[in-house]
Amino acid sequence: MGGLRRFLTVTVFACLCATAAARAQSSQTEIYGPTYSLQQMRRIDIGGLHFGMTEVEVARVMAARGFHFSNPSNVVGAGFYASTDGRATITLGYTERGERIVDTIMYDRRLSANEAADIETRRAELLSMLGRPTHWHQWVKDDGEIGDRLLYLPRLDLVDDYDLASKCYVDWQCQSVLFSRDCRPAVSRVRSGVIDAFFGWRSLFVWADDYTQRSADLRRDSAFRALDTSGAVCAVMPIH
Repeated sequence: MGGLRRFLTVTVFACLCATAAARAQSSQTEIYGPTYSLQQMRRIDIGGLHFGMTEVEVARVMAARGFHFSNPSNVVGAGFYASTDGRATITLGYTERGERIVDTIMYDRRLSANEAADIETRRAELLSMLGRPTHWHQWVKDDGEIGDRLLYLPRLDLVDDYDLASKCYVDWQCQSVLFSRDCRPAVSRVRSGVIDAFFGWRSLFVWADDYTQRSADLRRDSAFRALDTSGAVCAVMPIH
């Protein structure tokens, strides 16, 4: 498993834990807003970056913003950009289109106790960065902790499909082997850009993925079309 894929596994797990926590709380609010085409998502800057940038453009922007690249594991495909103060990190995924083009952006900023408590400022920060979400889930835990999850999707009916699709894109074979899930419908439906943002747990996190190329590749894959899981090696910590 490559460095980015390992990171994606942990990231999907964290996002899904946030989703499960949200659904289990005593106080919940759901707000619906506009949908976003891939072209619109490409105009949304996340830490100065957006879908479609080249690796060279990324390096230039990150340097101008005071971020440095780090790959402590020395694994090909791993590594991330970190802010000077160490509180913010940006991890990227690329697709090959003659040159390496950004199709995944993961932005994570640790919050101080005061920042985490300032709910309205955190909401305003995400709305300023991303715009109004397609689906906004707000929750309050029994112990008083507040969290928000904002989804930006091309269609409102993809809200439920997205959670399964995000797991399937990381490892569809293990979803089939461990949980008897057929990933084909979700991958067929969620095949454009998605932005998933949340805050809580003293962290503000944005995960943006352009699934266009990966969906096309999977739907051409004869093993995926037949749900052939022979040879699958599944993680010790499965994503369910």
